Amino acid sequence: MAASGTSSPVKAKYAPFYLPLFLLAIFAYGSTLFNTFVIDDQYVLTHNFAVKSLKYFLSLFSRDYFSLFAEQSYRPVVSLSYMLDYAIWGMRAFGYHLHNLILHILNVFLVFAILTRIKMKINSHPPSLSFIAFITSGLFAVHTISGEAVNVISFREDLQVVFLTLFSLWSFIKILEGGNKYIYRCLLWLSCFLALLAKENAAVLPLLLICVGVIMRGKNFYRDHGATCMGAAAAFLFSFIIRFVIMTNKVEGIGPLSLQGNLIEKGIRIIKIQGIYIQSLFYLRPFLPNMAGVLSSGAMDRDFLLGIVSIMLFFLIIFFLRNRFAWAALGFYAVCMIPVSNIFMNLNNPVAYRYLYFPAIGLYFIMGILLINIVEKYKFSGKVLLLSLLLLLPQALYSNYWSRYWKDDADLWKYQVGYTPEYYLPWAELAAAQNNRGLYAEAEISAKKSISLKPDYFYSHAALGYSQLYQGLPGEALESFQKALEFPRVQSSEAEIFFGTGYAFEQMDRLSAAEEFYKKTLESNPRHLGALANLAILYIQKGRLEEGQTLLERAVEIDPADAGVRCNLTLLYLQKGEKEKARDHLSAAQKIDPQNPHVKNLLSRLQSKE
Repeated sequence: MAASGTSSPVKAKYAPFYLPLFLLAIFAYGSTLFNTFVIDDQYVLTHNFAVKSLKYFLSLFSRDYFSLFAEQSYRPVVSLSYMLDYAIWGMRAFGYHLHNLILHILNVFLVFAILTRIKMKINSHPPSLSFIAFITSGLFAVHTISGEAVNVISFREDLQVVFLTLFSLWSFIKILEGGNKYIYRCLLWLSCFLALLAKENAAVLPLLLICVGVIMRGKNFYRDHGATCMGAAAAFLFSFIIRFVIMTNKVEGIGPLSLQGNLIEKGIRIIKIQGIYIQSLFYLRPFLPNMAGVLSSGAMDRDFLLGIVSIMLFFLIIFFLRNRFAWAALGFYAVCMIPVSNIFMNLNNPVAYRYLYFPAIGLYFIMGILLINIVEKYKFSGKVLLLSLLLLLPQALYSNYWSRYWKDDADLWKYQVGYTPEYYLPWAELAAAQNNRGLYAEAEISAKKSISLKPDYFYSHAALGYSQLYQGLPGEALESFQKALEFPRVQSSEAEIFFGTGYAFEQMDRLSAAEEFYKKTLESNPRHLGALANLAILYIQKGRLEEGQTLLERAVEIDPADAGVRCNLTLLYLQKGEKEKARDHLSAAQKIDPQNPHVKNLLSRLQSKE
């Protein structure tokens, strides 16, 4: 009864903090609403037919998930969210970015709610800890570290796993406070189950729940809440089995779960990575979309020394604070960093700010304690809120400015190559982005720059091939695609290289070779719409109408929203004299893309025949 009696005053006490937190988050990241699709959004969303139709809903729970949804890991929660977004917004990026921004704001609110609820249960907390909670949540809301997860739609899994993890902790706290067990148990168990299916980082959730239980109810907290704990454990275990046993993917983009390799080299690399993260907390590092380019390959070099100094200075700050909550915050950071620390798994991208989105909350808490100590030492207690806003507003302004670099791929990768001009990967990504924008001559220059830095990177040769192909240079494009096939490549990219090769052969009127490579494309990816459509047209040109019809109908079955395939079927049925079927497909194409010039021409042609 005591807990319920204090509920209303507590809400009233902390309610005024939520509005400034909301406004800070909007000020920092509201500009993302006007950005487009960038980086992985291109193949996860814009070129992915599976998220555009609810007919693929059941595929979320099948082995087809990985090929259909362009994910290397099993993350059905995020894929389902894309499907729902498409059902509401179509391909308007605004709605997807709004979804990301709402998740970020909810995460900010949950951080504040959890910190203030824990504070109520620990008598030794100073009164100023409510401001520490505000500063922590405020830094989380505005810091540029949060930007990568918020700006990129296809990094939504980081927002989701943090939301589900924090929501689990909040639900558990409500149970420990005496809240409605039936409601909060269901919420806890559901979020425990879904968290791992959003992203693997949720593997640390049981440890965090135990820590909250110990902090709020002592070491034997489970005695009074045995059913709650057992249910949460069962839900998490069920999810764990699905994720890591039933739905594992042979190609997940990470190394084996082991401690293999030179431990000294691993240790040096981890020190460099942690040094970069700590320096970024104080804005001493650029916020790049791919940080691997700033990670030096040497051993005892400048970056290693900077890492050592950064880590030592941060430990000195914590030591001189003489605050046990600072050490607890550091422990939170260490625990949440484990899944992305490169200790057990070798990540393809060893450094990325989206990995820091959740762990950084611990660092923000330490900075909050530091600020409050300064305020109390110099007797600025009455101005703590003003000082907090003076700390947070410049960071919000910078995050707002920096988010504009994520408006489109070309601007983003230009930003990256400006900082790391000798790193091959951003040049290759810039070339692909320029191809997508129709800047083929510029893409050719960028791809050649990438190749000069790393001649054996297949993606650079493929990007060069497409830039040459779209400039009307099929012979040169063919050489680039064949070069790309000489080097190790990921399976999802192989189909695109085969397709480009086939298209180059087709442009050179080598139709038999084109047919062969379109078939290879379909062997690598049976749902490749471009290969299905182009091969169908080759068959139709050869008079093999039935084979062409079969391929086009398969393409429509895969993606009913492809206006181009509908137009091809309209032509085919007109050629066969089946006007009724031609009219049906043209009508569908008109609904999908009424401004398409091919649709208008076919409509005139069909009307002239009637």
